[in-house]
Amino acid sequence: MNEICKNVKSIDANPNKFGFYRDIMEWMTSVSPGGEDKLDPFDFGGAAEFKLPKTLETEIHRYLMPYTLHPQGGYIAYISNGRVWGTSGAILASDGKLIFDLSPEYDARQNRMMILEEHPALHREISQEPRHIQGTAAVLTFCGSHLMVLL
Repeated sequence: MNEICKNVKSIDANPNKFGFYRDIMEWMTSVSPGGEDKLDPFDFGGAAEFKLPKTLETEIHRYLMPYTLHPQGGYIAYISNGRVWGTSGAILASDGKLIFDLSPEYDARQNRMMILEEHPALHREISQEPRHIQGTAAVLTFCGSHLMVLL
């Protein structure tokens, strides 16, 4: 199941005019120490068990077979003045650069995750004004998701 959500490695170091961070750790090295931007690790608290779906179908797709997942190394990223772009919830740092590993984008036509150079946030129009939200927002995204923002 996990291989469907993994990002393919990119080969281009600079695919666009907006810029990017390949992952959250690269972004962390770019921010000033002692500011509001930070990462807080957390424990998922155990295993997730995925059970066989109840269906009348005689064949079950291999991605729907039962399995147990033991997540490791979770964290919460605090990105002051960050932005969320698009229906899949691409995460942009305060400087407008895409944080690629936090911004999974699925290509349904090709049935695969997009590589960095293909990410639509890198080719976005800048004419649209951002909508500002007062306070703190939490963004929950995952492979193949559509945006969910909690205020």
